[in-house]
Amino acid sequence: MTLSIRLDNDALRLADALAERLRVPQSDPLAEDVVVVPSLGVGRWLQQRLADRFGVSALLRLEFPGQLLWRVLGAVLPDLAPRSPFDASRAQWVVLDLFDRLPADDPAFAPLRRRVARAGPADRLALAREIAATFDRYLAYRRLWLAGWDRSAGASEAADAPVHDPSRGDAMPGDPVDDRAPPRVHGVAGGPGRAGDLGPDEAWQRWMWRALVQALGVGARHPFDRFLDAVAQAQRAGPAALAALRARVGIERVCLWGALPMAPEQLQLYGRLSALLDVHLFVPDPCREFWQDVTDARLRARFAQERPDEPWLLDDGPRLLGEWGKSQRDTLIGVAELEERAGVQADDAFRSRAPAPPVDALRALQAALFARDDAVWSELPADCDPSALQVHACHGLMRQVEVLHDRLLDCFATMDGLRPGDVVVFCTDLDTAAPCVQAVFGGAPAGRHLPFSLSGRAVETQPGVAAVLGLLELARGRLPLPALVQLLENPAIVEALGLEADDPQRLSDWLVAAGIHWGVDGLTAVDTDTGDAGGVEGPVGPDGSLVPLGPDGADEHPLHAWRSGLDRLLAGAVMSDDIERFDDLILVGGAGGQASALYGRLLVLVRALARYAREARRPAPVRVWAQRLSALVAELFGAVHAHLDEIRCVRDALATVVETSALRPDLAVDAQVFEAALRAELTAVPPAALPGGAITFCPVGALRGVPYRVVVMLGADEAAFPRRHRLPEYDLMRRHPWRGDRIAGIEDRGVFLDLVLAARDRLMLLYDGRNARDNSATNPSLLVTDLIAYVRDCLRSNGRDAASCLIERQHPLQPFGPEGFRVPPPGAGDDGRLRAADARSFAAQWLEAARRIDAPIAARRPPDPLVPACDFAEVGVASGADTAPAGIASEAMRIDELVDALWNPARAWLRDGLGIEVVRGQALPDESEPLDAAGAAGEPAPLAAVIARLASGADAEQVAALMAIDPALPAGTAGTLASQALLERARALLESTGVIDAPLVERALTTDVPMPDGTRVRVTGSVRVRADSGGGPIVLSAYPINGRSVIEAWCAHLLWQAAAGDITAADDAPTAGVRMTGAPAATLLAGPGAVLSVSVPDDPRAQLAWAIALTRRVRQQPTMLLPKVVWALYGRGAVADDVVSLEPAALGRARSVLEGGWRADGASRGVLDDPWVAALFREGAPGLDPVLAVSLPIYRRIFDCFTPLTGSIAIATEDGTDAA
Repeated sequence: MTLSIRLDNDALRLADALAERLRVPQSDPLAEDVVVVPSLGVGRWLQQRLADRFGVSALLRLEFPGQLLWRVLGAVLPDLAPRSPFDASRAQWVVLDLFDRLPADDPAFAPLRRRVARAGPADRLALAREIAATFDRYLAYRRLWLAGWDRSAGASEAADAPVHDPSRGDAMPGDPVDDRAPPRVHGVAGGPGRAGDLGPDEAWQRWMWRALVQALGVGARHPFDRFLDAVAQAQRAGPAALAALRARVGIERVCLWGALPMAPEQLQLYGRLSALLDVHLFVPDPCREFWQDVTDARLRARFAQERPDEPWLLDDGPRLLGEWGKSQRDTLIGVAELEERAGVQADDAFRSRAPAPPVDALRALQAALFARDDAVWSELPADCDPSALQVHACHGLMRQVEVLHDRLLDCFATMDGLRPGDVVVFCTDLDTAAPCVQAVFGGAPAGRHLPFSLSGRAVETQPGVAAVLGLLELARGRLPLPALVQLLENPAIVEALGLEADDPQRLSDWLVAAGIHWGVDGLTAVDTDTGDAGGVEGPVGPDGSLVPLGPDGADEHPLHAWRSGLDRLLAGAVMSDDIERFDDLILVGGAGGQASALYGRLLVLVRALARYAREARRPAPVRVWAQRLSALVAELFGAVHAHLDEIRCVRDALATVVETSALRPDLAVDAQVFEAALRAELTAVPPAALPGGAITFCPVGALRGVPYRVVVMLGADEAAFPRRHRLPEYDLMRRHPWRGDRIAGIEDRGVFLDLVLAARDRLMLLYDGRNARDNSATNPSLLVTDLIAYVRDCLRSNGRDAASCLIERQHPLQPFGPEGFRVPPPGAGDDGRLRAADARSFAAQWLEAARRIDAPIAARRPPDPLVPACDFAEVGVASGADTAPAGIASEAMRIDELVDALWNPARAWLRDGLGIEVVRGQALPDESEPLDAAGAAGEPAPLAAVIARLASGADAEQVAALMAIDPALPAGTAGTLASQALLERARALLESTGVIDAPLVERALTTDVPMPDGTRVRVTGSVRVRADSGGGPIVLSAYPINGRSVIEAWCAHLLWQAAAGDITAADDAPTAGVRMTGAPAATLLAGPGAVLSVSVPDDPRAQLAWAIALTRRVRQQPTMLLPKVVWALYGRGAVADDVVSLEPAALGRARSVLEGGWRADGASRGVLDDPWVAALFREGAPGLDPVLAVSLPIYRRIFDCFTPLTGSIAIATEDGTDAA
């Protein structure tokens, strides 16, 4: 059998060489060709390449290096387990068990004992898995140490023992080499070093390793050594024995392609496999020259200090090779040693090729790395295309994706024959970028749509997997309502329960209305068999189970638990809406009729969770946990189809957890440990990123070495790349690094080098260059900084301007920024021409906005004027008219629409005018139930309910009884105190209006309002009046009187007056058919601490017509109307007629409300912080003077109509927020 090695810097040529090798038939025409690849994505690309070459790709089996080695070893050694016993997922259970048997009297174990003692259950498992993974790493990279520990000696005592053939005196892979020293070729002292004292952590690791080996029951000899013995024995026995051994392996040839993540000893073992089968290596080499002596800046500095007379030895070639190429260099050193040991000559014909003359900066960079010579930069033509190498600085990740979409559109417009499959986007955080990509690329219009795929996302982001993990986390806690509401949004849960698109929100509203917070039945756990409550204390009943206790120690089902809340929903579903209470339940409507089926689906989920939650309180062996979870998954997801593969993934991981825990079958663990083990198994294997025919978004390093015409790196930020992963502090490899060690930071540098070399035509790097909040500068990745610095230095040394050879651009904060569209005029020179090409934007939807922003202020079209009141002076009829004007209304408007538009014009324009919903961190329900009596008594919502009941004539005792079972209040004594306080506050407010003696009834009103254009608008609404029809409307507010309640009362008064001659009550109202006669009385507005009356001297229909026209105006165009700022002027004396006449104190209050500030109780939000206002003005927030100039004349017409009767409306505590 043979061993061959092919080196090349071009991945396409390496793929073609593999194709030529596979073209040679094997002895068995139906035998599979085994190709070892670094990742599944690289393997899929090779399959596509072979299919393009041969028309079909068949009988090709993709393998990973470690898995294939273990499979071959298993074929030769029949007693070898199918899976390595030292795999971290298997060994973690033994290590976890060993934590309870650590020697107590050995001081060397003290740090480990302290850490284990401080760790919780899940942290203990994580530590056990980490230690098991460390031992697994030692097996691959430090087998010499483990051999010494097996002989009960320290690794330092075994440092001189041979690793392989003792007859060879040269350095072997796996021998300790101090990588901190310069390479041996320069003769610097250090060379191949020997490990000395490995540190204080060696003692407990030696003990734990020996205990682990004993518990696993494995032999003292490593399978690698046993395999080599078997091969040597077959070689001595003759060809027949080798043939028999080869037949047991079942493979005739194996090809290794690409930058394979292997330990040095694994590479050498593949060389030894050539005694049994054909082994062909296809290894990338970025440089045609010998470059194994190229080092990074740290080693160059050390060498210059030790050998100041020979600094020229390390001053050769592009410095980027040494900075980024350590992992490639180590691999090539291992391949060279394999050549020497096997006595073969690698095919490195690529070294004779001269680099092609560079046509742009990207190709000059690649040519310099290939030739190990910076002189190629001098061959760069004067008219090179700067778009080949681009660096874009943006404000945040979303802006990066927007810029990327625009730049890719430019690529497809300017690059001949470019296809979506020729573009790859490497993301430093794909899961974070995915929503942005889906929003920008998925939401692009047809003319600018680019096909894309997100490949390689973390498995826990898949809905089915996330749903199961969410259920586990929810069940082992208190079943809090916020977590369940979030779970209901999961697509897998939606499918499992058969929900419609808006059902999760409906369920959330029901559960909040039902007053549910947490807890199945008031207990976190009840074990009816043993009386074990999982740590929950309480009295035990006759059957040995805990007796459920409410917060006051008496209720069977606490007021805010799931059982009580679901009972309220169920009772509300089956009873009439007229019934407010049944037994000890306040009824919650909404779940009746057709919605009852939705309630039933919710019960399926809650009951399954409750059952699992009760079982989850008791520790159990892993197999028992698996049975419990399997039953839960089968019950909830048995009928899913769209997410079936994801549920199968969970079941497979569950089976693996059970199988790996078989070494400790009776080890009892709690729910948190089981969940952590399942999560670790699900995430143990990185997801595969596969190339396709669309633009591929994948994690950095997923398609390492695969060439693309356009290569993009998204999120190349300083904190994101290279990764800041460090080995555990007790990992002995940290103190004693050897050549060939795989360290995340070094690997990331190698990945970045391969990324740069993979770009055939264009390389684009995007990062956060500015903070989106304050525009402060932020740094790109250190590797991007190194790249740009190197390119600039090379261009400068050849007298070239960097701006003419590459694109470096800081993009504006918004896509409609004029800088993104502005093009320099003709004749601006080369620099202007290049910037013009770069500035071309395809975001046509923002072009008009950019033009408007870029236009001089004097040239901008002023907004339409606000509605003047004089236009409506004669359009109405006298308020005392007996009938409304004849005609048919062309439009209908509710009174609450007027109130909403007048109080928040920004929201009216965005939501009603443009159809935009502003969602900023949608608030989840509160997990904590109300506990504080004073706090509950101060909440406006329960006060409003008490006011409404008392105002309708309910008895105080009846209201108190309802409050005792109201989930909006605390339970027990705290609830009683809160109820008393609320009753006192409500009675005081009603007494201030005289409602206690004459209850209020609600009247539905309708009036037709003529408009200046001849149309009519039908305005509808309802008001509360005294049952004896005495007096005008009464508006009751549980909130302190603010601008919104004033506008509400003003609109109610106008409707009442306008409809005075034609009042139509609702058919089922107690005052149906009642007509008002005479002039209606004034309207009262009552709130905590103040009572106001309203008096509008003008015609009410004219005022309503003005309010309707103003509502139309704010829905059509944005304005600077901010009524909260005007309301801040009231309550402390007369308000001036104009801004100039306002007192400084009044202006100070208005400014505080507009911008926010600091009070004694902390920071307050201003009107500009309101989500709707912030979305309207964005970064162009107006000042106080223009706001008051526009708003004061409008809202004085409303606010001046009120006269305080009692109390005060001073806004000493006004914080600018919408209390209503």
